[in-house]
Amino acid sequence: AFRLTVPLFALSSWCVFRRKSIRRCYNLTEHVFIQTFIACQILLLSILAVPVNGEAAVDDLYDVPAICIYLLFCYDHCQLYRISGWKSCRYTLWMFLLSLPILIIGASVIVGIVYLLL
Repeated sequence: AFRLTVPLFALSSWCVFRRKSIRRCYNLTEHVFIQTFIACQILLLSILAVPVNGEAAVDDLYDVPAICIYLLFCYDHCQLYRISGWKSCRYTLWMFLLSLPILIIGASVIVGIVYLLL
């Protein structure tokens, strides 16, 4: 699942953060690196959370609460795009909401291709 979230978030963040109201614009490849950097930060927070949680489960992707992950995304986007905190929170929410239709469309295309091949 971790390998699929980086390209999914990269595509959705590229769509959301390429608006003209944002001073900095990055291309899709740079968004992949940005999302990989954020994913590494989340994994580092998960490693640091193991002593607090007392255990680490193999099937859990992240041991950090979702609100902490959202706030980390907001902070990183605020720093990268040099936008205000509220604007960063709003655009990050749009990024997460846009990820869902992209995931559904991508899964539908893959299921359709597999169905045609079989």
